[in-house]
Amino acid sequence: MYKVIKVTPFFSERLWGGRKLADFGFQLPPNGLYGEAWVVSALDNGMSYLATGSEQGLSLKTFYRNHPEYFGTTQAHFPLLSKIITAKDYLSVQVHPDDEYSLKHNNMLGKPECWYILDCPPDAKMIYGHQAQTKRELIRLVEKKNESNCLRK
Repeated sequence: MYKVIKVTPFFSERLWGGRKLADFGFQLPPNGLYGEAWVVSALDNGMSYLATGSEQGLSLKTFYRNHPEYFGTTQAHFPLLSKIITAKDYLSVQVHPDDEYSLKHNNMLGKPECWYILDCPPDAKMIYGHQAQTKRELIRLVEKKNESNCLRK
């Protein structure tokens, strides 16, 4: 038998945020520019908490550690981060470490993520990687600030 576990989201303030998350039914704090709702998160810097049941208020991280039978996995770290992002300005280009590096240096998984675009302006662009063939070539393109030849859009 499966059990639904409801959690409260963490709202992340961002310079490029706004109040649009309320349009998706989220009850935002009264002030601030919120660009992200971390809907399912067991990360210390943006934790979800159980919203209902006998363990209401318990962090998802602790619940996961105490009840692995609910999740069908024995991974040491909770393997999912689900966000809804509502950006009203450009987002930064980011490089995320793989799991091995991040576990060694940050004691957490890399950044397992997938994006599904719900809505965007007609002229929106997504940057999804770079065109460099080697690390040396990437460094050279970045140093030359040659975005058009470096990034895949």
